[in-house]
Amino acid sequence: MKNMAQEKILAICIRDESYEDFISIGKRIHRMDNSIIVNISNGAFHPDQLPMRFNHLPLLTLYLVNPPVIMPARGCTLCVKDIGKLEEYKNFVAAGIPIPKVKPYSIGDTVEQSEWGDYVVLKPVHSSIGIGNILVHTSWLKEIEHNRIPPDHPLASSPYLLQQFIDTGPNALSYRILSFLGRPLMCVSFRRTRPIKYPESLDEIFLNDSFTSNFTQGETTYIERDSKLANDEEVISFSRQVFNAHPDFPLQGLDIIRDTKSGKLFVLENNSGGNVWTFSRKDTPTYQAIGRKALLTQFMAFDRAAEILLPKTHELAR
Repeated sequence: MKNMAQEKILAICIRDESYEDFISIGKRIHRMDNSIIVNISNGAFHPDQLPMRFNHLPLLTLYLVNPPVIMPARGCTLCVKDIGKLEEYKNFVAAGIPIPKVKPYSIGDTVEQSEWGDYVVLKPVHSSIGIGNILVHTSWLKEIEHNRIPPDHPLASSPYLLQQFIDTGPNALSYRILSFLGRPLMCVSFRRTRPIKYPESLDEIFLNDSFTSNFTQGETTYIERDSKLANDEEVISFSRQVFNAHPDFPLQGLDIIRDTKSGKLFVLENNSGGNVWTFSRKDTPTYQAIGRKALLTQFMAFDRAAEILLPKTHELAR
């Protein structure tokens, strides 16, 4: 479509494996509106790399990889950012987004069962995909001592967080939404096929991971996790609210859970560091279990990405 509007530049810096995906998205944008000049780069980008003839044009830059230490002064820039669990929690609370309660924890701290519930999750501050998380009866916390934690367990060498446990049903269930500038490109559910086992003694808590649907990739991942496309409108609508707690992070992998008793939705985590573009990550369980074609066609992801980027470029480029 020929557009006589002022030309604008959309620059997207992405990871190597998703380069061809964004080339395809860029071509869609050009067909829809040729007043937008799309520049795709992998690894690193700075506006000074653009040809001099583009220096006067409004610019929107998206970093879907780690941005430069010194942000470019030119144009409008949005970038992914990996933030700490406590900062993330505070941001969600400030935005009024339901999230399980979290606080720093030290062995021996007093925790009121009436406030936190019968079970809580104790987790290392520095961890991902549920590594080292343990489910423990709240009344047992005072019985855990430093020398009781196995020396090779992540909790032995990391500060702790205490997190409210949300019961998602007999089998742990969560949703992952890939949100791009506030709209979902993918929504899948992860259901643990092994039922949750509530620990009967302190000796069991360090070996029990049945309470989480997000767990270490390995030989049991495909046996114990049922991954499916999910078109849950309530979850998708909620994900739009969750995205808006961090509106400057253009790409967010949102983990959402539902309390089985109340039906209330909670955000569990925002994976905002950029490593969530599942469509081209062949090594991930989601890609291998569901397949690229199914993931792409659920919401026609590349068409939707182009439809999102076109008005955003006109709105934000400067």
